[in-house]
Amino acid sequence: MCGSRQPRDHGIGGRVTTYTIAAPTGGDDSTVLQTQFDAALDGTTGARNIIQFPSAASYRAEGQLFLPARSHLDIQGNGSSLNRTALVGDIDPGAKTVYLPQVKLQNCDDILMAGLAINSVAPGVFDTAYEGEANLQVQGCRDVVLSALDLLGAGGDGMTLGA
Repeated sequence: MCGSRQPRDHGIGGRVTTYTIAAPTGGDDSTVLQTQFDAALDGTTGARNIIQFPSAASYRAEGQLFLPARSHLDIQGNGSSLNRTALVGDIDPGAKTVYLPQVKLQNCDDILMAGLAINSVAPGVFDTAYEGEANLQVQGCRDVVLSALDLLGAGGDGMTLGA
């Protein structure tokens, strides 16, 4: 299914809680975005949750946005973008840099992500040096719908899926 979609009711009473993301700050918005994502309650508490971006906003997000163990969550991008301007990596004691995906969903259930551009600064062509630098990583999740996403400029895969 292409395009945006209305929030789904999966037997949780049809209640919806919407969390609106604040406008970009003009600097690195990673911490602000992560705090707002963390503030959206887990849908298993009895309410479907929507994280809603303003229309066509452009965020600089240098760090990784991580959503672990979330359920009944819609992320409505509304044409907004997350833009990385520098590569972010964990420095391994063995002196190898492991690059992180920009957005990571892990152990999630019933997630919709739509209308969002995730842009990186990597060369945009495959290079083993940037293997882990994906725009989006979905790991250990089920019932995930991704719609109208633009995944651009990753040095590794644009999206990685794992069990």
